[in-house]
Amino acid sequence: MNTYKFLLSSRAPSILTADKAVPLKIDELEFGSHYIRVNRRYYYYALYQVDCKDKVLRKVGGYNTRTKRFPHDVDEFGIPDYYINEAGGMLPGNNRRREENLFGDIDLENIPTAEGRFEIHIGTFRNFDLRVIERVEYTGDLKKAAYSLMKFMFAKRRHIVQVNTLKNTPPCPINLKMRFKHIFLGAGLSLKLKRVKPIIDESSLPLEKLTIVVNHHNVHEMDQEIIRTAKILDLRVYDHQIFSFVQIAANMVTEYDFGLCGSPNNEDFIDLIKNWVETDRSTGTCFTFKCYDSKENSFIQFLNHINERIDGAVVGNRCVDIPMNNFKKLKISYEELPSCEFQIKMTVVTLE
Repeated sequence: MNTYKFLLSSRAPSILTADKAVPLKIDELEFGSHYIRVNRRYYYYALYQVDCKDKVLRKVGGYNTRTKRFPHDVDEFGIPDYYINEAGGMLPGNNRRREENLFGDIDLENIPTAEGRFEIHIGTFRNFDLRVIERVEYTGDLKKAAYSLMKFMFAKRRHIVQVNTLKNTPPCPINLKMRFKHIFLGAGLSLKLKRVKPIIDESSLPLEKLTIVVNHHNVHEMDQEIIRTAKILDLRVYDHQIFSFVQIAANMVTEYDFGLCGSPNNEDFIDLIKNWVETDRSTGTCFTFKCYDSKENSFIQFLNHINERIDGAVVGNRCVDIPMNNFKKLKISYEELPSCEFQIKMTVVTLE
């Protein structure tokens, strides 16, 4: 579907009715801070003061270098809510000095302290083309703009919305279902799972692919059905204790993007190999492991170490085979990727 139809249907009820009857298929859907991205087009919502003396719209807030956050709601003076809370109810800074305060490291602008009128602007952005679709009166809750925008775009459609890849979760709860093939969840796994599960239609499960950012604190989440049943589980990992994830993952295909440099710890891999042999993993089970800034000699030594530690192992060209029960073997190999990374691959295959 051409995403310009969202803009047209917002102005013409007849087009809106026809649009809701047409299946909506999206390649990539991303929920961000103050925006929703549908493929390459961004639908944003932002807060502006509209009664400034110079008659120029003033965008309230923006990224704050100290709090590392985007402001949400403001009071009647246009001061973001968490600035006031952190300052104990008083306005910090506001003195044009270069000093660290709640407005950031550089505070060169006086914040107006007169009451103002604010509007939420909802618009689209693509290829430096910025268009405002709607201007809505601000009533103290910016999240309502996100809810209204999601409801307008995706709710009350005759056919369920189909999305190839979802990136991140909705900023607020909404009563609708979508069909997904691939879901990418960033940091904060527990909260992201809680937010995304209510919008997943049952026909999506098992997911074709699930990408999650994890560390050893998230091991308890691995038993959740959405993770356990994903056909491809892509783990983005940032600590060495993460092999515990792979040992308990029941997924047929597990992709392991290791966020640290160097070749993997040999003993961790030996334990993983023994676990796969002892649990008699099914034919076709596959595990790939990317390593950054590694040298090929490290992987040659790695395969030789496996050959020395595992009974019955046979070294081949860039690989080692380990016998399993039921006419199977575990093939462990490595290859250099075009991006100058190395990838280790473990696959359970039938004996030739």
